[in-house]
Amino acid sequence: MTDAVLLAVDANGRATVTLNRPEVHNAFDDALIAQLTETFEALGKRDDVRVVLLAANGKSFSAGADLGWMRRMANYSGERPSVAASASWPPATWLSRPKPRPSRSPRCGSA
Repeated sequence: MTDAVLLAVDANGRATVTLNRPEVHNAFDDALIAQLTETFEALGKRDDVRVVLLAANGKSFSAGADLGWMRRMANYSGERPSVAASASWPPATWLSRPKPRPSRSPRCGSA
């Protein structure tokens, strides 16, 4: 299994967070959301990071929510886990929540 999120930090303090699910056009599922949350929280604690760039591998930046994951969640019974609850936000809204560092997402290819 490959990481759904890749992280690189250069010597100038620029962190690049890359969505890495090109086979599903970087669609958001619980694993991707959990890894993004963990990555942004870790970056917020680093003094050497000045700015965060959000990028994506593949020909699409993100297709939005992963339909397979949405089908699984529709049949989920019991208390919703916090990661699943945060995923009910549209990805653009979730990513625009305040971060302790400036962040930028370049527009390239299909969104």
